[in-house]
Amino acid sequence: MLQGYARFPSAKPSAGFMNNLLLRQKLFLAMAAIVVVFSIVLLILIEFYVENLITAETVKDGKAISSGLALHAAPLMQHDELMSFDASVQEMMKANDGIEYVFIRRAGQTVFSTFRGGIPQELLALTHRADAVDFRRVAIGRKTFLDFSVPIEGMPAAYLRLGVDDRLGRDAIHEMMFFIFIVTILVILLAFVVSIIVAKRLTAPITELTASVSEIASGSLKGKVSVVGNDEISRLGRSFNKMVDAVKQREDEMNTLNSELEKVNVALRAHIEKLNAANEQIVKSKQDAAVVETARAFLHHLRQPLTYLTLAIDLLADEITKGVSLDYAAAKKKLEAIMNAGERLAELLSKFEALHSYKIIAYDNIAKIIDIDDNSTT
Repeated sequence: MLQGYARFPSAKPSAGFMNNLLLRQKLFLAMAAIVVVFSIVLLILIEFYVENLITAETVKDGKAISSGLALHAAPLMQHDELMSFDASVQEMMKANDGIEYVFIRRAGQTVFSTFRGGIPQELLALTHRADAVDFRRVAIGRKTFLDFSVPIEGMPAAYLRLGVDDRLGRDAIHEMMFFIFIVTILVILLAFVVSIIVAKRLTAPITELTASVSEIASGSLKGKVSVVGNDEISRLGRSFNKMVDAVKQREDEMNTLNSELEKVNVALRAHIEKLNAANEQIVKSKQDAAVVETARAFLHHLRQPLTYLTLAIDLLADEITKGVSLDYAAAKKKLEAIMNAGERLAELLSKFEALHSYKIIAYDNIAKIIDIDDNSTT
């Protein structure tokens, strides 16, 4: 059912990796990239936050323990009873593995220490505030400690130093980050599965739309899509169905118009055949008229020599009939006139016999024939 986002085939193929992927794959990769980037950023932020949080808790606890020891050591130092203080410190160190050392210095001298081989120089060189509880991070060999310094009340230039192993805090951070990492991996895998499902659901209606477009391209107008919802793709689906209906209506109208045009074409062919037949009759009639005109022209040309011949013969016959002696010169002229007329008749007859066809000008349907007195055609 159409309810989501559209995917159409790329109009122009490209060699790029992303351009050759389907929209479903692009959506999955985009969502996966967002999840991975978000997870990495979240891990970094959580690590930073947890590290600061654990460090703050360690500092808070270290200050509380070192302050408590300083308060406990003050009266004991006044009565030189630090042996009992040593027992308290040992019990505390056994109960708390994070505390690595405790020592007290007064006027530059060590009056108490849990170190058996002497206080490391790194600790002696480390300076703290003398008027308040203070701490510093210090590295001794391969270990890192949070070194706390607390002034002992009532004892000028006396202070207690307590060292907490920083590794414990970092181990706690690593354990917590490992747990968070496992949870994040599970969340990423779940997000990938959700991304695949969401991408498939989003592109399923577009796949249907693409199939319908392919059907229309192949000539079938039955490819409609089902529409659910009122989002952009749903509106696109409705517009697509309207387009299909409009195209089908136009096709029906075109088929009806083609049928009518075919009928008109058949009728037009019949009329053209009738017009050709009528034109042939007209041409034949003009040809017949041309023959008549030719005969008339021929008779017109015959009339003059026949008239001369008849007149000359009549004149000559009159003279012979009257019994008048013939004038040789006049008779000769009459005989020459008779001969000229006969020759003219013979010439006309020869031309008429040589006339086998007449010319027709087809472009204006006007028929013309050869003039008897002219050897050329016009």
